[in-house]
Amino acid sequence: MKYLKWLPALAVAGLIFFFSSQPKLDKFDPMGVLTWDKAVHFIAYFTLAAAVFVAERHRGKVFGITALYGLTDEIHQSFVPGRSCDLLDLAADCCGAALLIITIHLWRLTNERRKKGTKDSGA
Repeated sequence: MKYLKWLPALAVAGLIFFFSSQPKLDKFDPMGVLTWDKAVHFIAYFTLAAAVFVAERHRGKVFGITALYGLTDEIHQSFVPGRSCDLLDLAADCCGAALLIITIHLWRLTNERRKKGTKDSGA
């Protein structure tokens, strides 16, 4: 059962792999959204980090797993005709994962303060 919680991360990673395996993404992007390449990387890896967080609650591990997948994806793209390994794409991947980690951290801090405030006022 504990392996089932990794299914969302595997699904997102599979989608990323599928799209990064395509020599040209034009056929998947008739409206030109993917021309915002770094934003797409950022959103994809924010989503991947969120999916990894479902399975692994340690924020450092979430970031490490997501960043490592981004690195392997960039290496993979260097073997796909018409694609290349781009360190700025990797930076966008890491920034997406980092924002997820920061968001989780701030959410936890807010909840802890709210709980502490409730305990103090109820005493």
